Amino acid sequence: MHAGERGGPAGSGVEETGPGAALVAGSVGTVHRLARRRTDEDDT
Repeated sequence: MHAGERGGPAGSGVEETGPGAALVAGSVGTVHRLARRRTDEDDT
């Protein structure tokens, strides 16, 4: 293993950021859906 191979910004690739981005996107989508559902119930 070389020094700095995975330590710096150049070493953090899609393998590490992909799953994190998917989790954030899923959480935001779920919150948005629940918020819209709640406001739809309030309007009726």
